[in-house]
Amino acid sequence: SVWEMDHYGLPQMLELDDWEVTVLCAWIKTGRWLQSEAQRDLELRVKEDTPHTVFIRMRGGRVQVELRLDQQTFQPAEISLRVYGSKENWTLADWKEIGDGVSFP
Repeated sequence: SVWEMDHYGLPQMLELDDWEVTVLCAWIKTGRWLQSEAQRDLELRVKEDTPHTVFIRMRGGRVQVELRLDQQTFQPAEISLRVYGSKENWTLADWKEIGDGVSFP
């Protein structure tokens, strides 16, 4: 289950696209998408002619994330996805190690 707080501060369980967006973005920012256990839940495809860009979606899901990796560090650098019908672009920078080899932007 994935939960978030609404604008009143009340918890609500996320479903469908909301769940996919939240999980995909969290997994990308924490590196979970690279772990072997996560691979059974994901569909990955390298963008043609752009080997440093990967399309990621939950297996059988509807939300697709375009992830561009930094060519020197291989850390996630940009995320593009459609949320509520609009395209969002996020820039991830200033990665810092937060412990046990885990980095976070």
